[in-house]
Amino acid sequence: MISERQNREINIQRLAAQRNLYSKAKRLHIVRFVLTIPVILILSIITGLLKSEYIANLLRMHTYDASWVLALLSLVIFIIDRFIFEPMQQKQKLEAAAIQEEFDCDVLQIPWNDVELPKRPSRETIISNAKHYISKYGTDQLHNWYAFSENDFIPLAIARFICQRSNVSYDKRLRQRYVLVVSVLGFVVSVIIFAVAAVYDLSFRGFLSNIIAPLLPAAGFVVGEIRQNKATIHSLNEIRDFIEKLWKTILSSKLSSNELLSKARQLQDRIYLHRKGCPLIPDWLYERLRTTEESIMTETANQMKEEYLAQQNAAPDRYSAGAP
Repeated sequence: MISERQNREINIQRLAAQRNLYSKAKRLHIVRFVLTIPVILILSIITGLLKSEYIANLLRMHTYDASWVLALLSLVIFIIDRFIFEPMQQKQKLEAAAIQEEFDCDVLQIPWNDVELPKRPSRETIISNAKHYISKYGTDQLHNWYAFSENDFIPLAIARFICQRSNVSYDKRLRQRYVLVVSVLGFVVSVIIFAVAAVYDLSFRGFLSNIIAPLLPAAGFVVGEIRQNKATIHSLNEIRDFIEKLWKTILSSKLSSNELLSKARQLQDRIYLHRKGCPLIPDWLYERLRTTEESIMTETANQMKEEYLAQQNAAPDRYSAGAP
């Protein structure tokens, strides 16, 4: 049963390990964010203040054009972000996605895809990351990952899709919130930088060095986050639409259990590709929205269970054999 398999020690370790890896990748994500937006913004403001005669007189010092320093630091930050931090973050995310895939394949009894993932996550990677996470946070949040208990009498062939849909819908809602937050923040930062330029009436050269140069990393980060997450949301919508169509077919009992298993593997392939390629959601947003989103996810899963049971009572189908 899903309720039993998901709470086995090895699967609790897998959940802890993937969370720890994702958290490390997200912390690195925050470092990249701070470097490319707040740091550049502060440097831009300092550069403008150093050129102000009012500030110079107030501090009894000469004005100084530090535009070249700002441009150089912006370039250095861009190189560090793209060629050091980004590859590190991607490696951590791929490891986490592979461990999450192993958890799903075990709990939902889906065959492993050796073509997409010829090498399974190492035991050492799982154990070391799991110990690090559990020592800090315990295991309370890791039990009953999917909304199935021992009292749910839904066949495994059906339960798989309810769990897979839960994964997709939950992630989509979080990303929609994140896109809104990043969009607003990017707009506010842009307004502040352009306001500084207007106050100091910069020349074209000053505009390029004091505005365009510092804005490039920030603009690249914000635009990249919005673009990637919108593309991810679109992909998640496609996956969810596929599940909804399949769900109607399931309720009409038009597919055999073997055909459903094949569909589940295809769907899991899409979910894995999404996980390994999608941008990360910061932990602070995840924690803030987790309780609300999990309650919605659980209620949605319960509605799907009720739909299936209602159909089963009306016309027993071929999926009734087997436990979830």
